[in-house]
Amino acid sequence: VVARGRPWRGRNDVWFTGSPLLADREAKVAFVFPGVEHLFEPRIEGIAGRFGLAEADLSATGNVGGRSVATIAVGRLLDAALRRIAITPDVVAGHSIGEWSAMIAAGMHDGADIDRVLAAFDQDSMDVDGLVFAALGCGADLAEAAIAGLSRIEVTHDNCPHQSIICGQESSVTTALERLRAEGVGGQVLSFRSGFHSTMVAPYLAPLGHLLEDLPLRSADTEIWSATVVGPYPKGLDEVRQVSVRHLLERVRFGPMVQRLRDAGVRAFVQVGAGSLTGFIDDTLRDQDQLVISASTSKNSGLDQLLRVGAALWVEGRAPALAELS
Repeated sequence: VVARGRPWRGRNDVWFTGSPLLADREAKVAFVFPGVEHLFEPRIEGIAGRFGLAEADLSATGNVGGRSVATIAVGRLLDAALRRIAITPDVVAGHSIGEWSAMIAAGMHDGADIDRVLAAFDQDSMDVDGLVFAALGCGADLAEAAIAGLSRIEVTHDNCPHQSIICGQESSVTTALERLRAEGVGGQVLSFRSGFHSTMVAPYLAPLGHLLEDLPLRSADTEIWSATVVGPYPKGLDEVRQVSVRHLLERVRFGPMVQRLRDAGVRAFVQVGAGSLTGFIDDTLRDQDQLVISASTSKNSGLDQLLRVGAALWVEGRAPALAELS
């Protein structure tokens, strides 16, 4: 690997580069927080005990609401642990409900306020009957063509060039999947139902809207980007609340946001949670040079994976406190 002189980022647990991505002072590290995933298998064992942090409660993940609460809890735990080993973000962003996790990481919400709101959250209120999600093996443009002329269906996620998500009534989703299969494009219906990121969820938002209105909001202490506006959050708190509402009703444009983040100087992306964002980022930034790594994988224990994140960022020019994991 060293003799070839080309960057080698993680395969077989080896990291090497002759030109560290973060040696340039203008180069940035981004924390990206995943949203609700089809599969939810975070490996966080040992992390809370090592750093004296509260354990993330993963006991109730059978519906969208419970999975959302657990996803936020995992993000908060990993964000706190990464900071304990001196890995800090220059910018934060999220995917779907991960955008709320990013707001917490950016200091816009206090942890105690979040705990209070989540305790009052009716986890069953986000299951919307009659609507299903389907993940597609194509980009948003082809997805738009597949749903043309169908009723009560929308493209809800533009994840990367080779993955998008549609949401709608089952008959329309079935027809769209059949159209795509005829063109050699795969897809599958996902296990959760909510209608988030579409106009169809609007009638169901009142309970969540009341909770959000009661949630104190502060200015961010870390740069934060939104996949709704495909750029930085606005500065005014009233405008931030407007984006938070739009976020529930509009498409997640994660892939376009990732490209803009790289254009703005991000060279290392750390997924703070378990999910698919590393794949989305790799697909979006194909043939561009960057580090992409997750703080939680199914292959390694919680602390072991944090060690790998530290090693990867050390090679690229940062100075994590790896002794804290010793």
